[in-house]
Amino acid sequence: MDSDYVEFYNVSGKIVDASKLYAANRNNSNVISSIKQISSTPFYIFPGDYFVITEDLASLEMNYLVRDPDAVILLSSLPSYPDDKGDILLLNAQGDIVDEVKYSA
Repeated sequence: MDSDYVEFYNVSGKIVDASKLYAANRNNSNVISSIKQISSTPFYIFPGDYFVITEDLASLEMNYLVRDPDAVILLSSLPSYPDDKGDILLLNAQGDIVDEVKYSA
């Protein structure tokens, strides 16, 4: 089974520090939950850059072309992102939603 991963893209004109960003999901009551800090140390994402969060770099590299391993942030655990459907949220340090994607199979 492949490990989960989430790819982000900085569409802003600003440099963003991933240590001030959080990944989350929504629970069955549609409440934001499972909030995980993306990086415990400064990790700068420049305008137009992609970065990926995952629990398993080896699985990611086995299944996908990872052009820039330095753009991969390893987390000890990700929020739960079921395969059938769910919500991926990106929060700032104040807990505001920066971006949200609803997905389904």
